[in-house]
Amino acid sequence: MQVDRIRQFTNTTFPVLSVYVNRIGTPRDRTSMNARLTELLRPIRESGDGGELSHEAAMSLRSDLKTVQGLADRIDADPSPAVAIFTCHGADWFEYVSLGRPVWDVARVGVRPYLRPLRAAEADLRSAVVVFEPRRSLVFVKHGDTFSEFGEVIEEAVRKSNYGGFSGYEERGVRSHADAVIQRHFKETADLVFRLYQQQGFDFLFLAGHQDAIEEGSKLLHPYVKARVAGSFVIDTHTMTPALIREQVTGLEETAVAALEEDRVRELLDTAGAGGQAVLGLADVLAAVNARAIDRLIVSGNFTKEGAVCGSCGWLARNGSSCPVCGSGTRRTDDVVGEIIEATIDESGEVIQVSVASALDQKAIGALLRFPLPDGIA
Repeated sequence: MQVDRIRQFTNTTFPVLSVYVNRIGTPRDRTSMNARLTELLRPIRESGDGGELSHEAAMSLRSDLKTVQGLADRIDADPSPAVAIFTCHGADWFEYVSLGRPVWDVARVGVRPYLRPLRAAEADLRSAVVVFEPRRSLVFVKHGDTFSEFGEVIEEAVRKSNYGGFSGYEERGVRSHADAVIQRHFKETADLVFRLYQQQGFDFLFLAGHQDAIEEGSKLLHPYVKARVAGSFVIDTHTMTPALIREQVTGLEETAVAALEEDRVRELLDTAGAGGQAVLGLADVLAAVNARAIDRLIVSGNFTKEGAVCGSCGWLARNGSSCPVCGSGTRRTDDVVGEIIEATIDESGEVIQVSVASALDQKAIGALLRFPLPDGIA
C-alpha cells in the first residue's frame, strides 16, 4: 500500500504539507479547481508560520503552497474520485496519489504526512468472486484497484443426456454420470477457492453464475470460506467479461463494507453497554491508546479534534505543553484522532473508519481493548 511507503517520511526541520481534494461532483474547469485549492489552502497561507517556523522552514512551506496551487490542471484532468498530495520542498520530497475512493477536502501541516484520509481511501480489503459454471468455473480476486483472475477449473465434456436409449436405461446412466461430473467439477472449484483463502486470504466472497449453479456450488464450499460469503449475483456465463464481473463486485463490496461496519459498531456498543473491555468517547480512548490497550479502534466518519503529542514517547492528549510521562515538550496537532489511529497501528491494532451514519455517531469514537484499564485511568 502507498500509505506504508509515505508513512516512512518524517522531517523535523521542514514542515510537511498534506492536501486531499475530493473530485466527486466538481465542475471540470481550471478556474473552479483553482478556487477550491485557494479556499482550502487559505487558512495555512493566512496563518503563516505563527512565529514557530524558522525562515528556511517558512520559505519551504510557501513553496509547497505554490506547488499545490499549481496542480489545478493535473487534478482537474485526473479521472480518480479524489487525489492526495504530500510535499516538503525543503527536503525535496513530493508525492501525488490518485485515490480510488472519495475523501474529505483537507489541508494539514505537520512533521509527517497526514495519513488519515489516505488510510480510509486505501482500506486494505480483499474480495474474491467465484463464477460457478458446469464446464468452466473461474475465480477472481479484487484488491483495491486491482482485479485479476486467480484460476479456473475446466471439466471434461459430457455426452448429452437427453438422447434415447433402450428402455431409457442408457439415458439415465448418462444423466447420472453428468451429475457426478458436475458435482466433481464444483468440488474442485470450491477447493480452488479454499486454496486462495489459504494463500492470500480475503474479507468477502461473492458467488456468481446461474442461480442453480450458485446453489449447488455453494454447498461444497469449506466452512471457513462459506463464512466469508457476502452476496451473489446471477450472470450469463456465455457473455460475461472480467470488466462486467468487476463492476458487479464493486457494488456488492460497498454494501458488504457498510454491513461489516454496522456489525463492528454494534459489537463495540454492546460490549461497552455490558461493562466489557471497551471504551467510548475521546477522553477514554486517549487513556486507552496511551496504555497501549487498544485492540480495535472505531472512528465515526471524519470526526476530528485538536490535541497535543509528545515527540519523545508519543503520549497523546487534548492539551498540555509538557508530557506527564517523560517530561518532554509537546507539539500541537490539528487532529489528535489521526494520531490515535497511527498509534493504534503502531501497536498492531485494527482501525475502522466508519463511512456511513451509525449508532456510534453520538460518541464519535470508541475502542475494544486487549485488557481492562486500571481504575482511575478511564
